[in-house]
Amino acid sequence: MNWREYDASLRQRGSLTVWFAGEAIEAWRAEPRTTPGGQSWYSGVM
Repeated sequence: MNWREYDASLRQRGSLTVWFAGEAIEAWRAEPRTTPGGQSWYSGVM
């Protein structure tokens, strides 16, 4: 695959801006960890 052409084509597509309400961002935060290691779990519900 030609990554240089691929990257250029992505730049030519323009940009997309997504805005999230503060309430949505706060609801998206993971609960504090109670055990060591591993990844935090995020809610899929908005």
